[in-house]
Amino acid sequence: MIRDAVSKYSFLFFLATAVFAVFYFSRPLPPSGKTVVRFLTYEIGQEQMNLVKKIEAEFERLNPDIEVQVEFNSRAQNQIYVEFASGTGPDTFYAVGTDIPRLASKNAIEPLTKWFALDPDADPTIFFEQAVDVLRYPPPGPAHPREQTEIFSYPVHFSTDVLFYNEDLFRKAGLPFPNDSWTWDQFTDAARRLTNTRGKQKVFGMFLPDPTMTIWSNGGSTFNADYTRSVVYSPEAIEAIEELRRLRWIEKVAPSPAQVQESSSMQMFKLGQLAMLPGRTYMVVDFNKVEDFRYNVCMMPGMKKKASRLAVGGICMSTQSKNKEASWRWMKFYCSPDGGGKILGELKNCVTAIREYAYSPEYFLKPPPKDNRPMVDSLFYSLPVLPPIVGAPEYSLRISVPMFDEMLRLEKADVPAMLKQMQDETNLLLEMEPCLPSKQAL
Repeated sequence: MIRDAVSKYSFLFFLATAVFAVFYFSRPLPPSGKTVVRFLTYEIGQEQMNLVKKIEAEFERLNPDIEVQVEFNSRAQNQIYVEFASGTGPDTFYAVGTDIPRLASKNAIEPLTKWFALDPDADPTIFFEQAVDVLRYPPPGPAHPREQTEIFSYPVHFSTDVLFYNEDLFRKAGLPFPNDSWTWDQFTDAARRLTNTRGKQKVFGMFLPDPTMTIWSNGGSTFNADYTRSVVYSPEAIEAIEELRRLRWIEKVAPSPAQVQESSSMQMFKLGQLAMLPGRTYMVVDFNKVEDFRYNVCMMPGMKKKASRLAVGGICMSTQSKNKEASWRWMKFYCSPDGGGKILGELKNCVTAIREYAYSPEYFLKPPPKDNRPMVDSLFYSLPVLPPIVGAPEYSLRISVPMFDEMLRLEKADVPAMLKQMQDETNLLLEMEPCLPSKQAL
């Protein structure tokens, strides 16, 4: 009875939401008679919104027959599915690579490969191939060569893992600054020398690196090449997690879970409580706002090799759009070198996916910080931040994040048993994955 009642109310809620969406989003053409392109995005930082509005204004100036209706919504990543279910999906919207498998499997987004092929002014080769691959479905791999996959999003930017370091703390300790050739031993040795938790101002040498990235850097894997099976239960993964646990609980060069709860890792770094922070590209925007804060970045050292997690953002076209030609023009401008690609680079919250601009001293490589290139070069040592599967959100929320957190949070933990459980849970999830379509079926 309870289950029936919950189902009933869930259905009524969904129906009410769908009806609301129909009335809210079924908008008539403006009095000017222009073609309307609706663009939905959940990038709601004030600086980012200002730049998007700037892109919108410039596009409409150059395309007077089109009006872009930009909507900023922090819940857009989930709201999009309600809109598609009610037939009111936006013409275009911002999405990250993690969204692509689920959207493509539901036939919610337009394959863009044919649009690139038919438009001589749209060239996907100006973007980093590694970034474009994250926006393909099925994911390129042994079972699906790149030419048999579809591009489902117009690339905008990407984010990688790098090592941020506080220059003042290194100078005070008399230590040389980290660099791209640093080994894991150099990284951990510096962390020991920089840690000082006895004074009034506690300083930790490092914040713990991401466990998935550390496993990769130790020669381990979390999935097989086609993302059809979890292989996280391995000697390499066990060694990597035990190393992170040793750094936190035995060496005590990284803050404990209780100490992290008191302040975020970014805040600790800005306050001089962390000497080194394995972090993401987007953090640069926040760090650059702090006066007299001298920091820099280098590539993240790995246990046996370099590794990084790759997140890619792009613009998708809805299969429900009734204005696809106008939508394509908007997407192309948003991501083009002469349009939004140049405007968005003013913020530097991510690395532009345009290869030429990413390596330009007048563009992305322009300080601050002094060295931006590691954020670009880390791309070549990266794997997708989440597996390119339909169940990626569930994998993250139910399996990887809480299970890895527990392995590192508990002072005593049976790491092999926990990794085995993670692998078993992930493989059960993978059994529910839909069969990957052929390119002809997309």
